[in-house]
Order: sequence, then C-alpha cells, then structure tokens
Amino acid sequence: MFCRNCGTELRDEANFCKNCGNSTKEIVENVLPRKEPPRDIEEKFSFGVAFMYSTLISFLVLLIPTILMDGFENDGTGTFIGILFISAIAGLIITLVRKTIIDERQQVKTAPTAEEISKYKGLEGWLTLVILGLFITFGYGVYIFTDTLFSNSANAGSVIFLYDLFNGLLMAVFSGYVIYLCFKRKKAFKKFYIMLWLYMVTQGIITYAIVYSYSSDSSVLSEYANIAGRNIWGAIIWGSYAVKSKRVKVNFIE
Repeated sequence: MFCRNCGTELRDEANFCKNCGNSTKEIVENVLPRKEPPRDIEEKFSFGVAFMYSTLISFLVLLIPTILMDGFENDGTGTFIGILFISAIAGLIITLVRKTIIDERQQVKTAPTAEEISKYKGLEGWLTLVILGLFITFGYGVYIFTDTLFSNSANAGSVIFLYDLFNGLLMAVFSGYVIYLCFKRKKAFKKFYIMLWLYMVTQGIITYAIVYSYSSDSSVLSEYANIAGRNIWGAIIWGSYAVKSKRVKVNFIE
C-alpha cells in the first residue's frame, strides 16, 4: 500500500508512514499493477547469417548492372567468379561494420571524463584528415555530376550516362550532409560517415564491374580495381577510426 499524503510505499501492517508520519488510516492500497523497470534488450547478432545476407545483397547489386551491360557475353564463368569474390569482400566489410556498431550500442555508455574533454575537444588531429577527405569526396561528386551532364550530353539516356549522373549527385549530396553533421557536432555524424564509406565501397565495386563488362584494356581495369581497393581499405581504416576514436566520442554528442 501507499501513503496518500506523500506516496511512499509501506508495509501492509504499518500504522504510520515512515516518511511523513501520516496515519495509516488515510492509506489505501494501490490496486493498479506495478510497472516493472524496463529491461535492456540485447540485440542478437549472428555473424554467419549477417555475412550470408550481406554477400547475397552485394551479389545481386553487382549482378544486375553486369547483366544489363552484357558482361557475361565473352567470359561468363570468369565474370561470375569475379562478382562472387567481390561480393564476399563487400559482404565481409558490411558485416564487420554492422557488428562493430551493434557491439558499441550494447556497451555501457559512459560520459567523457574532464581530462578527455580537455585533451580531445575540437576538430583537430586525425579528424582534420577526415574533414579534408569529406571535402575531396564532395568536390569529386560535383565534378562527376557536372562533367557527365555537360561533357557527355551526346550519350544522354544511356545506362552509363545515367549511372554516372546519379552516382555524382548522390556522392555530392551524401558527403555534403556528412560535412554538415560534422561542423554541427551532431551525434549522427559517426553513423552517416560509416554509411558514406560503405556507399563508396559499393560504388567502386559496381563501377569496376561495369567497366569489366565492356572493356578488355588491362590498364583501364587495373585503374578501376585500384580505386575499388582504396575504397575498401579506406572503409576499414577510417570506419574503425570513427568507431574507436576518443576525439569523435568527445566532439559529436549533440
């Protein structure tokens, strides 16, 4: 039962309220069911299942443009194996990033100490390279969009033209939004920064698959393979930095 004066919970046999001293004659039992305190729900994560689904989705994303570009016309077996291999790499990266985010979410959140705030406050250190990379990505996206729109107008309507146009626009908008989150010190910066890297990995792999489907020039293929490889390593390195960095933890809290 509960005290009608102050609301303190009391034993049924109590004669007076232990908090305010009010008589138990004024106490009535609370017949409403008690609400149990909320329990933290642990998110279950199966690495194998997540890897399988991520690889399957990556495979379909790569397979569709390859079919549209007649990529299986010359060497269907080699193309299929290449797509499967690249899909496995992309699936592994996506799964690792997802697991890292889930593990961090389930950890006990602790506020930065005064020493950490004093030491890591400000967009400095390695974070300056992150910001520089974001501006480069934004400028590159604008360049791709404008170059495709004005220099390749003769190919307007083709699959490659629409792909380059959409890719440039999305890259510019996506990176521009992440820059906005960065300078506004928003907590969502880390999540969208990692998503941007995942997009860059996917975009690099798809572009390589498209080029592979219509070009047999080894130098051209090597160039696009290097781009895709740099995006993969960039996602691993800078995605890990965003998750583990104390400077990111201290600065992006709003």
